[in-house]
Amino acid sequence: MAKRGVIDHPKFNLLKRLLDTNRSGTLGYLECLWQFAGRFAPQGNIGRYSDEEIEAWLEWDGAPGGLIEALVKARWLDRSEAHRLLVHDWADHVDHTTRAALRRAGLTVIGGDPLGGPESDDTSTVCARRANADVTEDERGAHAVSRAMPEPEPGPEPEPREAIPAVLDTPGFRAAWADWLRHRRQIRHPLKPMTEERQLAELARHGPVVAVRAIEDSIRHGWQGLFPEKGAARAAGPPGRGPDGERARRVAAMLEATS
Repeated sequence: MAKRGVIDHPKFNLLKRLLDTNRSGTLGYLECLWQFAGRFAPQGNIGRYSDEEIEAWLEWDGAPGGLIEALVKARWLDRSEAHRLLVHDWADHVDHTTRAALRRAGLTVIGGDPLGGPESDDTSTVCARRANADVTEDERGAHAVSRAMPEPEPGPEPEPREAIPAVLDTPGFRAAWADWLRHRRQIRHPLKPMTEERQLAELARHGPVVAVRAIEDSIRHGWQGLFPEKGAARAAGPPGRGPDGERARRVAAMLEATS
């Protein structure tokens, strides 16, 4: 996400001039771009969505394709033969929650090391590394607390009865799915084979990162069901009344149709 000092970078000023907007408007578009990528393209392969879908979510009201073209020209997005569009230096902007979800799912940022690349004088890169160092200290503290807590007795690992779809077949998802089966047994609502099959099919539509998040959310809240689209709706913001709310509903429907 936006790092301190990003507004002083020459690329930021170039984008500001190309969009003919002020500093806060330019920063808003970049922050929305990174929020969109974190939720819907956590590996940085934002080109899986069309320019129209991306610009609609970012609430661009200029000429169609104008925002994407400006982001490419200012090098906030990169053209890619394999992925169409990639978020430039996504490893430096990806937030800690998305980074952790990628790691749990056994995935990485496309086109770079998720913990940062080679040394650079890019201010945003320096800020990103400082933020990562702070997070590492926080994680050490959390691990110290967890070590002090008594561990519950491990139970037998539940075996999935249905074959896990290939798109979800990562070590991170397998671990999360085993936790989900155990959770359903603990709340005395074990999954029936047909329900298990349908849940796997629904999660496969969203990919392993969103699927793992949905499982973790449901376990944390003690829910009986899985709701991967709730997270997407939260990221887009609650649609209210009036034209802005209607726009949010249209974008949500568009993204759901292309998932």
